[in-house]
Amino acid sequence: ATLMLPSGERPWVSYPGVFAKGGLDAGTRMLLDALPTPAARARILDFACGTGVIAAELRAREASISVDLLDADTVALAAAVQNVQGARRIASDAWATAPKTKYDWIVSNPPIHRGKSEDFAALTALIDDGAKRLHAGGALWLVVQRQVPVQRLFHEAGLFDVRSVAEDGRFQVWRGQ
Repeated sequence: ATLMLPSGERPWVSYPGVFAKGGLDAGTRMLLDALPTPAARARILDFACGTGVIAAELRAREASISVDLLDADTVALAAAVQNVQGARRIASDAWATAPKTKYDWIVSNPPIHRGKSEDFAALTALIDDGAKRLHAGGALWLVVQRQVPVQRLFHEAGLFDVRSVAEDGRFQVWRGQ
C-alpha cells in the first residue's frame, strides 16, 4: 500500500486493527501541518506512534534526526519499524518500560479513549513524564480533540510555555516547553 504524507507519497506497511487503519487521520494531518522542520540531529520520540506516520514525516523533512517509536500495540509497532527505517522500537504502555532517554521533541496524537469512553490516562502519563524527559529547550507537541483540558495538564506537569499552535473546531495542536 501507499500513504500520502505532506512530504509526498510513499510505500506504507500497516496491519489490520491499527489506529486510522494505518492511514493519515485528520488530527495527525493537522499536527504534521503545524510542526516545523526539526533541527539537524535532533532526538525525537513518537509517543503512541501507531504505524509511524509522524516519525516518517519528520524523518522525510530532516534525514539526520534520531527517532524512537513507542507504542503499547506491538502490531502497530511492527509496522512502524518497517515504515521508519533505523528507528528504535520501544514496546511500552506509556513510560513503563521505556529507557530514561532525553529528547529534543516528543510528538504524539495520543489515545484519549479506552473503548468508547474518554480516558486521559495515556495523555496524562505522556505529559507528566514527558516533561521530565525533554532536554532543556525541548518541546512536547501533541494534537487532541478541542475539549481535552491540555493546557491544565501541561501546567500541572511544570510546562508553562504552552501554546495552541493550530485549531480547526474539532482538533487543537499544542506545544509545551
